[in-house]
Amino acid sequence: MKRIYLALLLVLTLCSAAFALSDKDYLRLKRNSKNFARADAELSEVYEEIKDTMSAREFERVKREQRNWIRTGRDAYAKKRMRAGDSRSEAYTEATLARVQELRERYLDEEPEAEPRPIIRNDQKVRIPDTNPRPMPEPEPEPEPERPSRSSNAGLTVEDIQGIYKNHAGTVMKISYLGEVDDNEMQVNFDADDGESHERWTSRGVLEGTKIELDTEDNGEAILTFKNSSTVNVKVDDSFRASGFFSDEVCKTVEGTYDKQ
Repeated sequence: MKRIYLALLLVLTLCSAAFALSDKDYLRLKRNSKNFARADAELSEVYEEIKDTMSAREFERVKREQRNWIRTGRDAYAKKRMRAGDSRSEAYTEATLARVQELRERYLDEEPEAEPRPIIRNDQKVRIPDTNPRPMPEPEPEPEPERPSRSSNAGLTVEDIQGIYKNHAGTVMKISYLGEVDDNEMQVNFDADDGESHERWTSRGVLEGTKIELDTEDNGEAILTFKNSSTVNVKVDDSFRASGFFSDEVCKTVEGTYDKQ
């Protein structure tokens, strides 16, 4: 159950989209909205039910579909509802319940409910649509605007270290500038493949000197140490390895030296 929860939490949406639900937003929404917390718990239960009915190979297709929904489909659905007047929590609650209904109908052969379930909004009832739209294709990335160089105390700039890196095991890491909180804030994406499944983890940290200490939501520590602008060493602690971010085999490939491609 823990691995399913982390999978749903850590596959993130595009950070550049203003309406996207980040991992911190997700946790905050679960704390502050009982409706969303209940819907999210129901989604996890349905996901587990589906897993029990399939072979591991068959379930990989459902996992890929769920990642795509978390990455783009959920936000697209919620954005449409917010434009129609829903609050953020209402929109994401509706999106989650609609996804629950879609999974039940598609994989558990359950008939759709005659009356969509209501949620409470300002003492009024609103209806949850019967179906969830298909996940939207990922938009083409917009070119990043040119920014003046910012120097760290090690002589490296955030522009120097942005790019695609790869280690000996083939694990890919993308580093990009965010700058939402301070001028050296970086986003790091890990893409790893253990031969059976593809896994992605996204986090952020601040470039200080030659290091970026990544925010892993109290699930361990990952530190990137740069030798220069083209080589970086990734070190993870035992808590990170045991946190469930990746499968055991994939987690072994995260630590190591990465070279810029």
